[in-house]
Amino acid sequence: MTIVVSPSRLPSYASLLQALEIALGRAIAQFPDEGACIRRGHRIAAQGGVRLSGSGLAEVQSQGPATTWYMVYGRCGCGERLVAPDERCPHWWAKKLLVWAQTWLAQTTHIPIPAAPITPYDIPRGRRYAALYQGPRTAMKPVQGCAELIEPGWCFFQPAAGGDSWDCPEQEVVFGSGLIERPLSRGLCLEKETV
Repeated sequence: MTIVVSPSRLPSYASLLQALEIALGRAIAQFPDEGACIRRGHRIAAQGGVRLSGSGLAEVQSQGPATTWYMVYGRCGCGERLVAPDERCPHWWAKKLLVWAQTWLAQTTHIPIPAAPITPYDIPRGRRYAALYQGPRTAMKPVQGCAELIEPGWCFFQPAAGGDSWDCPEQEVVFGSGLIERPLSRGLCLEKETV
């Protein structure tokens, strides 16, 4: 289940912006050489370009095409991370700053954070999505690939790197925003998609 938390959905957008400013100041104080990258991440978070999930995964909007979103777990999937110190790209910083800001708000104010939706967002059966698997099949290590909901509660997942595919419970898969046009058909995930 994905919980979409963007500044515009919080009861006090001004309070979140203040908390983001505090997080920005602390991050720059701790990592002064990364100031430009941190400021770009702050801009993404302040404009609502971060979607957090309850599993520690986040979708972060690109500063380029608005339709491009990067999955950020321990690190981001963008090319910019390869030249960033310790792979801390602007997308990584956007997630980190928003989490710090929300944590600070939760600890210091009584502003209610919106509750998680009662039902997860609708994933139509028979459609293939870029996805991230994390479960016992990979010793809890996140794996990029593509997935298809085959029946309520169950998915078919194929790793982008190839190899064996498997059925798994839906809660072990985080669906990305990228719809892949053709169905998986049990083993025909040919493109290497990233979430």
